Amino acid sequence: MINLVHHQYSLVFSSWTATLDLFGQQLSAKGIPYLRIDGNIPLTQRFQIVSDFKGDDARVLLMTVQSGAVG
Repeated sequence: MINLVHHQYSLVFSSWTATLDLFGQQLSAKGIPYLRIDGNIPLTQRFQIVSDFKGDDARVLLMTVQSGAVG
């Protein structure tokens, strides 16, 4: 289901957190680091996650569509 090439980064958007849960499980099972932003993450922390994604080892950012539209 998930194959990433070295130095490839991916953004995964979904309307449902349950879908992001499934992606997160698959990424974890493959040892692929990822970050996540959904409605449970405070706005101030979202900016930090985006900054981390730019320089972190995480190569995947999971986001709900609604959280992506706020800040």
